[in-house]
Amino acid sequence: MQPKRNVRTLSAAPVVSLMLLSGCLSKETKQPLPPQQISAPTGLSTSSQIPRILINHCHDGDTCQVKTDGGLWFSVRLAGIDAPEIGRSNRKKATEGQPLGGDARDTLIKILGSSQKVTMNQIDLDPFNRPVVELFVGDTCVNLKMLELGLAERYRGRSKLTNPQTYDAAEQLAKANRVGIWRLKNYESPSTWRKNRKT
Repeated sequence: MQPKRNVRTLSAAPVVSLMLLSGCLSKETKQPLPPQQISAPTGLSTSSQIPRILINHCHDGDTCQVKTDGGLWFSVRLAGIDAPEIGRSNRKKATEGQPLGGDARDTLIKILGSSQKVTMNQIDLDPFNRPVVELFVGDTCVNLKMLELGLAERYRGRSKLTNPQTYDAAEQLAKANRVGIWRLKNYESPSTWRKNRKT
């Protein structure tokens, strides 16, 4: 039974469309596709039925904040990936971020801002009630692109992804090419980094 599809629109400086889709898995083969072949499903409702949402900014390499036309703000978490943490500064305590944390955020912003149309597949809600999503720019799955570039690792926690093998393959590709975090000598997983610092 196919899940019911809802549609949203997302935008950066120019308005970027954001739609809730089914996932990165091929409907014909029911097999995970290589990362470069993953594409967003089609057959959505017309643009006149899509509420407009603006991208405010990306906090880091796996979390972005969006705003609806009605003024509702919320964050979305990219499914299946865990990007290096960015340093935080506040009145009580400042924390130093991980290597490539800023690069991961900046690359995510650049990818999302490179197209007039971005589509989204909601996978789950996280413990903070943020939608956990797959993002697409055209036929490119942004989550997988971040893994391929070595700017995120595969998320090791609970996940409702329908195609975890494709995410594993994208991470293995980055490791084999020794790009991004995988070229660092003393790489520390974001989850370990958070645990050690209790963030």
